[in-house]
Amino acid sequence: THAKVKEYMSGGECMIWVTDVNGKYVAGDKKFHSCDDRTTLDIDTKSNDAYFLLATTVGELETARRGPFEGDTCFIIEGTNFSFSLNPSELC
Repeated sequence: THAKVKEYMSGGECMIWVTDVNGKYVAGDKKFHSCDDRTTLDIDTKSNDAYFLLATTVGELETARRGPFEGDTCFIIEGTNFSFSLNPSELC
């Protein structure tokens, strides 16, 4: 199962990862990286178990959490370090 996120931020740095339904880290980022290059981050959950997709930015205090999901997903992260959105997308 794959969680894909299209990175469309304006000069921002983000961290995107997946947890299981109990909040345990499964895969994805463990540090911030540039999220403005319009590439697609492909996180392999290595399982068919339900998962949550999470994202945050350098300047954001809150973490966006989406899910739970049991299959492949596609999202887009947009905005800046201080105001971002994580929404479903057809672009992946």
